[in-house]
Amino acid sequence: MDKLPSNISQKYSILKNRSAVDLFIEAHVVGKENEKKVLISVMDFKNKDNDKFGFQQEKNMFFVSIYLSHIYRNLLNLRDIECDYENQKIYLIYEYVPTYVYYCLSGILENIHKQFIIYQLLKICNYFHTKFNISFFPIRFNDIGITENCEIKINYSKFLSICEINSEYEFDDFDSNLGGTFTIAPEWKMGNRTITKELDIFSVGIILLYLIYKNSMIHTSTVTSLKNLINITGYVTEDKLNEMAKYAKELISVASGNVNNKVWNDTNEDYQLYLQHVKTTLKEKILKEQPTLEWDDFYENSCDLIAKLIYFEPSKRISIEEAMKHPLFSLFNSYEFYDDFFEKDYNGFNDVLDKSLTFDFDVAICHVKKFKLLLKRQRKEIKKIFKKKKEYFNNLKTNIMYRDISFVFP
Repeated sequence: MDKLPSNISQKYSILKNRSAVDLFIEAHVVGKENEKKVLISVMDFKNKDNDKFGFQQEKNMFFVSIYLSHIYRNLLNLRDIECDYENQKIYLIYEYVPTYVYYCLSGILENIHKQFIIYQLLKICNYFHTKFNISFFPIRFNDIGITENCEIKINYSKFLSICEINSEYEFDDFDSNLGGTFTIAPEWKMGNRTITKELDIFSVGIILLYLIYKNSMIHTSTVTSLKNLINITGYVTEDKLNEMAKYAKELISVASGNVNNKVWNDTNEDYQLYLQHVKTTLKEKILKEQPTLEWDDFYENSCDLIAKLIYFEPSKRISIEEAMKHPLFSLFNSYEFYDDFFEKDYNGFNDVLDKSLTFDFDVAICHVKKFKLLLKRQRKEIKKIFKKKKEYFNNLKTNIMYRDISFVFP
């Protein structure tokens, strides 16, 4: 985009268009060019195509922005909305996020940062699982923004769907909509289309694996990624596989070829053997790639948690609540974290789960007006919360020897 409409350009000036990764326009606040940046996303209602999947993504982004982004600190926060009535466009103005976790893997992040990133991801999953019974599926590296304080910001603009847990995923053309597959759980790859908490649990485990290994061991095509996963975790008995998904036999027969795999029975003894097998396998692979690495409690605890998060059978994966109490997060377990931004107003969010909702420009404008009234009402409360947020990060750095990473950002 080369320019903004006149009513919007009075407030914001374009700095640059970001890459196709996040589809945002990076802009300055007029009069504060050296102090304040924002991200802008454009919704064009006049030139909408008939793509059902694309429509659902835009609808998800709009309603999450309007009703949820301002109440939880780890969602990309919507700061303002501007409308171009003549061209039927809505400009969503978000807080500025300098980069994504994916671009910080080459030595920038210290172990404490990696722990904090995963801890925040677990808290996000726990919050939305318990508060709204929804899953943000799938969680991918390119969706995790990161600030100078190592606070993660989930960019929900590209999620496949905001889905209720235990609901069925509705789009048939899964692979072309998905993009990268390395954080997707094996039961999904084998044809199970039920949204579960365990899908998010697996994704967090793979992201932690990526953080400590720097290059994913589980990626590329469905068959290859399953093969790589089996090479690390082994898999379960045929009966359990058939319970997991309808394409289990076909994919496992292909993916398990020439793999030094293990088959685990549903016993506590086998589960303990499984944990030891995965930890040993990961240690061998990581040290082979990084022979000078000092193997300490961080890596030992990380491999233990990864093994518990990515177990092949979903029902045996560790719960989010249990994962948050894992020794890997001992620095954070006794520290008080705040979750909500300010007074909650969830009214209207259920519209994102209503697949029959008519979503056109007039409907959107009604919700925009409600959002603006909400912000106006809560302006004083917002200032208090941002003051609390500043104190929170200052205390975090002091209490757990946490390091700011702003100096390494591009």
